[in-house]
Amino acid sequence: MEPPFIWVNLKGRDPQGIVSKKDYNVVREQIIDSLRSARDPETGEKIVDLALKREEAAKYGLNGPRIGDVVYFLRPPYGVFDGILDSLDASSLSSKEYAKPITYDTKRFFGAHAYYTPDTIFGDFSVSVPLIISGKGIKEGFTLDKIINLTDIAPTLSHLLHIPMPKQAQGNIIYDALM
Repeated sequence: MEPPFIWVNLKGRDPQGIVSKKDYNVVREQIIDSLRSARDPETGEKIVDLALKREEAAKYGLNGPRIGDVVYFLRPPYGVFDGILDSLDASSLSSKEYAKPITYDTKRFFGAHAYYTPDTIFGDFSVSVPLIISGKGIKEGFTLDKIINLTDIAPTLSHLLHIPMPKQAQGNIIYDALM
C-alpha cells in the first residue's frame, strides 16, 4: 500500500516478467495516463495530483533501486488505506475490502506524507516540516523558500563537518543555506 509506486513486470528484471524492454516506456506512459485521468465518480475531481516516471521522481527525493517504475502522488483527501495502521497486512483483508471501488468515503484520513507532494496542504496542515539549523557555516537568519528533501540533510551535515558523505546518501548539499 505504501509507498505510491507501481512496478512494471519487466522481462529480464523481474521473475516471470511479461513486458518487453521495447514496450516498457509505452506501458509506463499508459499507466501514467490512467492515473492522471482517474476521477472520483461522484464529483468528477481528479484523484491523482501527479504521476511520473521513476527517473523524474528524483526531484521529490525519490530515487534509487527501490523506487517503482511509476511514482504517483494523490490529491487530498484521497488515500489508499482506510483502516487501522496496525492492520496493513494485505493478506488479512476481507473480500469486501478488495471489492471497494477506486474511490469511496473513508472512515479516517491519515494524511500520510508518502502519498502527497511535499507542498500539499490539508486544511490547516501540511506534509512538510520546517528544518531549523544553526551553527558554524550556516547563514544566520536565512530562510530558504524552496522545498528540500530529508535526503539532503546527511550530505549537508557531512559537508559542514568535513567528513565523507555516506555511500548510500542520495540527496544534495543545501548550498543556499551555507556561508
